[in-house]
Amino acid sequence: MKTFIGVSLAYGIAVEAKAVVPEKPDAALSETDICLIVGNLMDNAIEACMKIQQEGQRFIRFYMDILKGQLYIYMINAMGENPKRAGGVYIPRALVLPFLQENSGFP
Repeated sequence: MKTFIGVSLAYGIAVEAKAVVPEKPDAALSETDICLIVGNLMDNAIEACMKIQQEGQRFIRFYMDILKGQLYIYMINAMGENPKRAGGVYIPRALVLPFLQENSGFP
């Protein structure tokens, strides 16, 4: 996470981040899964922010914690264009839904 924050700051992206990581993740979700999810979210957020010309407009807000016994991840970021939709949902969410359903998560 620190690497992504450093890269974001180098590109003039304001970052607010807080992550509470469980000592022992649930068996259904490994440390590797968590790293892949967070890494992908950060990559996508940085890419979206870089489409904005004015540096003062770029931001990423990330929060991760355990809520009611489940891993909760919240992320919002600036973007330079309207999101694309596929089948009534935004494409990033459409890509994540199968993973959530496989692991008993909430969309």
